[in-house]
Amino acid sequence: MKGRTRRLGVLGGTFDPLHYAHLRIAEESYERLGLDRVLLVLAASPPHKGTVEVTPFQTRWEMLEAVCRTNPRLEAIDLEIKRQ
Repeated sequence: MKGRTRRLGVLGGTFDPLHYAHLRIAEESYERLGLDRVLLVLAASPPHKGTVEVTPFQTRWEMLEAVCRTNPRLEAIDLEIKRQ
């Protein structure tokens, strides 16, 4: 890939649970926009969820990672949990 800029898409979400629609959005973006990869950024503490209980980050992370391991177009990103 030397000499070529990588085209990345970013899809953030709570992914609670990760479901088919999330994956279709990522796949459609990849295909229609000619991306090299779609980064799936897992929200650590989603502000729009308010008082709704969210599945623990680690559980959601493991689901996201498992799906991304089977699809080279997708990459799980844990940036949110690394932020304070």
